[in-house]
Amino acid sequence: MTETEPTSRRERIRQLTQDEIKSIAMRQVAEGGVQHISMNAIAKEMGMSGPALYRYFQNKQALLMDVVSDGFCSMHEAIVTADETAGSVEDRILAMGRAYRRWAKENSEVYGLLLSTTIPGEEDRSLELCIASRDAVMPLILAVAEYAQLEFTPVPSEEIDVENPYGDIPERFRYVMIRMWSRLHGLIMLEIHGHMDQSGIDPDEIFEMELDDTLGLVKRATELLKAN
Repeated sequence: MTETEPTSRRERIRQLTQDEIKSIAMRQVAEGGVQHISMNAIAKEMGMSGPALYRYFQNKQALLMDVVSDGFCSMHEAIVTADETAGSVEDRILAMGRAYRRWAKENSEVYGLLLSTTIPGEEDRSLELCIASRDAVMPLILAVAEYAQLEFTPVPSEEIDVENPYGDIPERFRYVMIRMWSRLHGLIMLEIHGHMDQSGIDPDEIFEMELDDTLGLVKRATELLKAN
């Protein structure tokens, strides 16, 4: 998930300008959601004309696509950092789960944007989005596979099928991953939208309980796979 560094002075200036445009767009998303993004407002804040802004991004949809890609890269970096600071595979899974939650809370509006399967007008870049979303959480998937003692080699990016980006994973293990993600994601969304505030439940405590439970899911799935 690395980008080619610009080489010429002109390319570096263009990259810096694009980064500033995306930064403003991400702030607009954080302030009011996707509908709050305004190309005219961005151009005004940048001190440029509307037509000048479109030399950097063809339209709002193209800008959103890059914001999403950057969001997945940022999530990936948070997960990798957590992975590298933990010890055992179990500790790594727990650390990455916590990092996922922490990133989602700190980037709640962008997190919501990442959950969109497509961006209107950018359907031809759906494979690019598929690769970015897969790679963002791949360290966690690999750790869970290791914990389950499951041989798993990710499909190379150039061979990814948008309908099956994770390759040859046993069906039972796919169910486990979906259940794991849905339980953790569900709690995160409840917390982000304030639904935990009046529950009298400590969000940290219940999230830790779910993390432990999901490890139990993996253990049970591993035993069933071995039995078969």
